[in-house]
Amino acid sequence: MTVEKLQKRFYSRSEIAEIMELAPNDKNFANKVQTRLNNWGYKYHYSSKRVEIKQVPSTVEEKLRELLIRKLSLDKQTNLKAFAIVMYLLNTDYTFQTSPWNTRASILYTDYGISIADSTMRNWASKLIQRGILLKDFGDRQVWRTYENKYDIKCQERVSGDKEKMAEYEKFKIKRSQYLEEADRAYQEKSNTNKISPTRWKYTFSKLWNEFNCCYYNVKPFVFNAWYDEDYHEIFSLTEEIVQNLIL
Repeated sequence: MTVEKLQKRFYSRSEIAEIMELAPNDKNFANKVQTRLNNWGYKYHYSSKRVEIKQVPSTVEEKLRELLIRKLSLDKQTNLKAFAIVMYLLNTDYTFQTSPWNTRASILYTDYGISIADSTMRNWASKLIQRGILLKDFGDRQVWRTYENKYDIKCQERVSGDKEKMAEYEKFKIKRSQYLEEADRAYQEKSNTNKISPTRWKYTFSKLWNEFNCCYYNVKPFVFNAWYDEDYHEIFSLTEEIVQNLIL
């Protein structure tokens, strides 16, 4: 269902209640209405019987903020520039598409001077995935590894394309299967059950890290669903405009 944006006019209590999906007799009706109007970026005059909308979101940023709050349930403090760039890069940049979240955060900081937590980007992607807007491309995977440098700092690097590291990755996969089976067998013998061990992955990756001094994994890129409603068309149009303004 598309978002019903408000216009500069009077709205009855019942109209506002319907738009905001509130019960007209809600004891916190006034507070909820005013909080939402403030968050959505409207200027208004509130009375118990009606609401007068005096000013509506007009800038690119104001329009995007309203849609992100109402369509994706994002916070009003969302970093709009970061969101716009992330959407742009997920759609156009293969390196960004096929990088882990920590590396994506580094790209944003290095190339655009924007500091954003990888958990925040994960949350954005999660909401788009839940709504069927963002999909994972299981046919195009890139192999990465996490390792510790000489300063004991964990780093990430792309392995796909490196013959030597890809050969080690094949050995890593064989060992992974071996340790998973080993963990299950030990658990089943101890517990007299045929169930898999609840700690099989913890056991396996601990053994693999000690043996290889790194951890290999696949990164599946995201693709945007070609079918989505007018609100998402507007969201991506607005993010594109923000990115163009930043680049220019």
